[in-house]
Amino acid sequence: MNNIILKISFFVFIISLTFLIGKDTFAQNDTAGSFQFRAYILTLNKDYYIYTLDDEIIYGKIVGFNRNEIHTNTEDGLIAVKKDNIRTITTDYPNVKIIPRNFSITKYKTVWSFGGGIVYPQGNSRFSGSHNTKSAGDYKKGFSICASGITPFSRYAAIKTELDFSHFPNGDNYYIDTWGNNSYSTYQSGGTINDVSFKGGIGFGNFATEGRIIFNIFFSLGAGMEYKAATTFYETMTGTYPYNNVFHNDSFSQFILCGCLSSSINIILKKNFGIFIEPQINMYSSANASGQISLKSGIFF
Repeated sequence: MNNIILKISFFVFIISLTFLIGKDTFAQNDTAGSFQFRAYILTLNKDYYIYTLDDEIIYGKIVGFNRNEIHTNTEDGLIAVKKDNIRTITTDYPNVKIIPRNFSITKYKTVWSFGGGIVYPQGNSRFSGSHNTKSAGDYKKGFSICASGITPFSRYAAIKTELDFSHFPNGDNYYIDTWGNNSYSTYQSGGTINDVSFKGGIGFGNFATEGRIIFNIFFSLGAGMEYKAATTFYETMTGTYPYNNVFHNDSFSQFILCGCLSSSINIILKKNFGIFIEPQINMYSSANASGQISLKSGIFF
């Protein structure tokens, strides 16, 4: 008799232990249920914002939980969030005021971008040589390649660093003017321009938006180098006083200081990845590089 009672007791103990372990191990899938997490009463199959200690905001439908995790169905799939890594859970987008005073800038993730675009030189003095080579009209446009990093230090402000390369091809060109029996013509070859600059600055925008489109504006200062290839200028006059001249301008490089004002539209395609469109205005300290207006686009991650 005692053996039977012992066996029954042991069997009941095993069943109870299995039930308790299973309750904590497997996610609850009651579509109409709710559960308590800290001071929150959370409803299953309802959308929530989960704000983690890693400063990550996860938005999705809570579909289950266990003792250690809360399971959320997001647009990127099912995510298991550790309960001890959760700062708060809300139905509205979290307010940055809940961030503690010891919240560090290092907890914001740097966003990297890479792209390029079209660049238009500005000003009649741009790239002019020691002779009237009509060169300002020759450099109608070029292209640029850029890489940058943006590190927010609050929801509405960030630091930006950018490395920029611009190339302006100067194709062979011909100029002619005639009056009466006289004719004046010029021909110029060479003179390709390359600019390299590194800039850093501060910007403002909504860097923690829940939407898919982010607007921001940045002001940056920096320095760089400009290189202009050698040019050959041919000048011919026919008529009453004919003559021929040939001028050669050597290549040169120079140090430049620059300031930049830019505004970008960032479109988030998926988590941690998107595309950007950015118009820029660049001003330079050199008379040979007075300014640029550019339109860039690329990816960020």
